[in-house]
Amino acid sequence: MDSDDIVVRVLTCSMIDDSSGYSVIGISDNLDKVREGHYSKEDGECDIIKVGAHRYMAIVTNRKCVLAKLINASRCLLVSAVPQTDTLIKWTIVGPSSEALHELRTTMRENGYKFETVASFSISSKVSLTSKEESAFNLAMDLGYYDVPRRIELDQISKIADCSKSTMSVRLRGAEKKIFEFYRIFSMGDYLGNK
Repeated sequence: MDSDDIVVRVLTCSMIDDSSGYSVIGISDNLDKVREGHYSKEDGECDIIKVGAHRYMAIVTNRKCVLAKLINASRCLLVSAVPQTDTLIKWTIVGPSSEALHELRTTMRENGYKFETVASFSISSKVSLTSKEESAFNLAMDLGYYDVPRRIELDQISKIADCSKSTMSVRLRGAEKKIFEFYRIFSMGDYLGNK
């Protein structure tokens, strides 16, 4: 919500329970019309504090949050909600299965939410390291292969592990790819959306 004098930005939000959401909202008010204090209604409450010249922060609890209800019903978790523009929010949502994420997307559309799926990953199939990948990765970490500067080279690690250099390279690349994919889940997010 923006006007000439007041600019409102959702900074982050999360779920509290089956039907409640919790948000932190930044407010810029050049005329200082915003009033600090605690505001309460039947379906929520809001605390507004001044954090700087013409700047305020509102902490809002919404006890009738449709999105919280949909996410919780699908057994998914909202990891983060970060505004990209005034009308576009980047959501990172994690679910127990691809079916749960599909169910969430379906119910969101049925409830009027518009979104674009940017990426979707199955954690169980892509992040689970094999025992050989895990052993190779842990050995490389412990010996300083990933340190800057590197304390050990690949051929030295392969001798310690009693395998060929190419085998060690394949195991490490396999582990690294799965770890990077897991990281990407939380840095890219599953959804960009707005309502």
